[in-house]
Formats: sequence, C-alpha cells, structure tokens
Amino acid sequence: MQEYPIINKKMVRLNRSLKTNQKEYKRNYDTGSRRMPGNVTGKLVRLYREEPVKDNKESVTYCTKGPDAMEMIAMTEQQGLKGMSGNGFPVAKKLQTFLKARKGKGILIVNAMECDPGLLHDEWILKNKEAEVWMGIDYLKQAFGFERIIIAVKMKSRSARKSKENDTFRRRKRRVRAKGEKIEGSESVSESTVCNAFKNEMPYAAEKTRRDMLAALKHEVQGRYPMGEEHFLIKELLGVSMNPDDIPARRGILVMNVQTVFQIGRMVNGLDTKGHYVTLANLMTGEAKVAYVMPEERIIPLLKAVYPGYGTYYAGHGVLAAHKVSEEETFCDTIGFAAIGGETGISDQNLCKKCGACARKCPMGISVKNIVLARQDDRNADVSKFHPELCMHCGSCTFYCHASKNVEKIVGEGGSNNEGGKFGRKS
Repeated sequence: MQEYPIINKKMVRLNRSLKTNQKEYKRNYDTGSRRMPGNVTGKLVRLYREEPVKDNKESVTYCTKGPDAMEMIAMTEQQGLKGMSGNGFPVAKKLQTFLKARKGKGILIVNAMECDPGLLHDEWILKNKEAEVWMGIDYLKQAFGFERIIIAVKMKSRSARKSKENDTFRRRKRRVRAKGEKIEGSESVSESTVCNAFKNEMPYAAEKTRRDMLAALKHEVQGRYPMGEEHFLIKELLGVSMNPDDIPARRGILVMNVQTVFQIGRMVNGLDTKGHYVTLANLMTGEAKVAYVMPEERIIPLLKAVYPGYGTYYAGHGVLAAHKVSEEETFCDTIGFAAIGGETGISDQNLCKKCGACARKCPMGISVKNIVLARQDDRNADVSKFHPELCMHCGSCTFYCHASKNVEKIVGEGGSNNEGGKFGRKS
C-alpha cells in the first residue's frame, strides 16, 4: 500500500496545538542553515506522558559474550528481524552485505535522528531503554569489530543547552545543601575509552557509566527533515558523498535504526523481538504517546482506547507516510505511527497554484513543479527529463504545497522502478 503525507503546512497553521509543538521544536533544536539539505518541518506532536501506554515487562539480562558475525546473521534471519526505518528491509541481508564488502573494520552509525514530524518513539527508546541499546551496540561490536561507532542524534539549540546546564547545576546545588556534597565537574568519556571497553568485553556497566559511554558515542546533527535518510546522514557525519544508487553497507558503513539495535540486544538474550514500539498520536490535540505493540494487534481498537472520540484513523511509517486504516489492519513491522485526526483535504486533483514551493523544498533538487504541471494536463506525460526517479518519497513537496495537492503521488506515478524509489522511505 502506497503511503503519503496526511498533513500539510496549511493544516498546521489552522491548528494551534500543532503549531505550538512545531515552534517548541524549533526553539529546542538547532535546525541549521538554508544551505543545508532538507527542511525545518519540526515536530507536530508532543510526548505528553513519559510512561508508555503499553510496554514490554520482560526482565533484562546481559550475556557478556555475544555471537560472531555469521551467528548473528543466522539469528537475525531466523527471527525474521527487519529494519525499523520504514521500508522493512531484512536485517540479515544488510549485515551480509556489510560483512562481505566492508573495508577495514567498518563504521557503525546508529540512526536516532527520527526526523518525521509525527514520530517520537526512537528518542524515547534511546532515553528509556538504554540498557538494551547498549547491549545491541556491544554485540554488534563483538561480531563485526567496528573501528568507529556513532549514535546520530538531533542537535540541541544553544538556549536548550544552557537551560539544561542550569538545571543540572541547580540539582547539584540542592544536593550540596541537603547532604553537604562537593560540586564536582563530570569528566567526559572519550570514544576511545568506549572502544576499549568493548574490546575488553566489559560486563553490564553501572547505570551512570553506561549513560556516559552512550553519550560519548553521540554525534549531533542539525534537526532538519529528512536528515535521517542514510545518504544525507553519512554526508553530514563523515563527509562522504554517495550517489543515490550507492548502498552504504557496500562501502563499509552500516547504518541501523536505534530500534533495530534495541531489538538485536534483546534477540541475543533470547527476549521477544516480535513486537515493536510505535508512536500513537492525536492530530487534533497534538498529543502523542509511545506503545509497545505486537504484529497481530489491531490498530483501530488501540487508538480508540487511547484517544476516545470520533475521527479518521491513520497508520504508516510516519505522519508524512501514512494511509487510512481499515478495520482489520494490524501493526505489521512497517507500521511505526498510528493516529486519529480529521480529514486531510489533500488531493492530487487540486489545481496547482504554480508557486514553486514543492520544488524549493525538495531535498533532491527535483523540478517538481514542472512534473506536476506536465501531468496535470496529461497523466501519461513523459517527464523523464526532470528525473522523477530521484524522488526519495519524503513527502516534503506535499507538506509545503500551497494548493494542498498530493504532489508526492503525482511525482511517484511511474517515476521509479521500485516502490520506495532509489532511496526508499526514510525517517
């Protein structure tokens, strides 16, 4: 089923809650300059409760000795583990490609960017399930011996950093008054220290040590959309440019979504990997919650239980990649987002206003307006000279369209040789 944006900029302007959430995101995160690829879409929903609606309560153990590369590939294949970036690509195939083609020891990038305006669960996992994430990184390190490990996260703004530093100082000051402790500066943990810990097969670390080591692996990237796409992310982190046809794993760069790494940590320890975390959103109030769901669980009953009331039900990879939900539809492994909202009013039948916003906002630089105008007169028009095959299906053109056209659908009609385009759907 093809998925498209279910919300656009015009709808956000008319909803005070969504607009407020978007402004808050722009205050809290560094969104970079106009010269950078992508758009400052921001988050349209906000996590109103840290406690998940549903969670996996299995106790976490830690097996310090993980499988080797071939054993891990076999395990992921047996478990049917798929990537959580939205395209459902088998993890085993990605690991096989990396093992076969890696140069040296290779690089692991844990993608926690989660740029889609409707997704919140990856950031929640990194914060609340750090033990499992740590285990996943550890086992991947043991199996493939990476020379470098990076956790890609969104960059905080200066004001947000200063506010956090002030809060930390105030908490320390309160401890001094209460217990007479000294205020000591926290020593940063270098990336080499982390790598040495991996080499020594470091056992399950104390909570603070583990948090410090994960923090040392984090590299911040400007929070633009769709910066989470693998090629954009590699360019920003490593300065390596790739063509749309290039597969990073063949270049010795393994990019894995943070929830996939989380699942690997659980898999090696014999825990459940069938379920996964999703974001449940109310697009009328801007509220969002995190839930752990199973693949056989139906979407609509859960949304009705979490957000009672009337509305239209949607699901997909994100708010910019979703569809209307049928009564019997369940949370398959490509569903990371489910929401209740109103009718979108987005349609490919709306007339183009020729404003060019779609082309200006396209991160791939495609002449989107020319494609739309050509196909508005003739759906079978030859638009090959505008290179629609470069479309990465991020939905930016539809989100910023002044006419509320489903621009992405028009560009995608016959524009690529596969359902996800050359890039595939990315967060």
